[in-house]
Amino acid sequence: MKLEKYYPRTITKRHKQWSRILRCFGRFLDYYNTPPKDAAYWYGERALTGLIAAAGWKLNGWSLEEFTGLRWKGQQEKAAKGDAWVGLGKLDFTIEAKVRWPQSTSLNSWQNHVEKGIEEARQQLECLDPNYKARTTKTAVCYVVPEIHISKFSKERSEIISMFKNLPEVIHTTQTVAASYWYTQNPPKSKNQKDGKFYVYPGLIVVARFWGKI
Repeated sequence: MKLEKYYPRTITKRHKQWSRILRCFGRFLDYYNTPPKDAAYWYGERALTGLIAAAGWKLNGWSLEEFTGLRWKGQQEKAAKGDAWVGLGKLDFTIEAKVRWPQSTSLNSWQNHVEKGIEEARQQLECLDPNYKARTTKTAVCYVVPEIHISKFSKERSEIISMFKNLPEVIHTTQTVAASYWYTQNPPKSKNQKDGKFYVYPGLIVVARFWGKI
């Protein structure tokens, strides 16, 4: 069973290239996923950024994941790693990414998770030494993987599924692009190791926000 998908409107050149990345990313999810037993999107930030980076090469561009660099901490520079560089066409992107796991079923709550994740990534981009982001589009990415208690998901399934399309529409701007991927039937489930309860992981939303200078 393949994921349902929602892709963004292409407003700018940045949107166009990220639309290509996100469509390829969606194909990779389908290649790997075997619901309800397994899904690539519940393995966290590094795994998902790896798929973004792989999309760069698949689309005849380039990428480099977990590149070594320098980051300012106060008045000192220290060794650090950026999450990825991706180049497509004439555009290159320096990416910092975060993952969030909302357990609520509120669209506002999901949006708040996005904004906090984007802001945290933006701060890391800002602290990155200029030599490691020069002449690139600085891009903060937030992966949203809702983690819904199984009883709540059973009661609110239709409302939750609708949010996978509604959230990308709400946050879409000339500076922000988002895509979503979800299962309408038989989504992956897993036991949370922290509380011992079962949760449903119906899908993933990817949000990217751009800055020319930061």
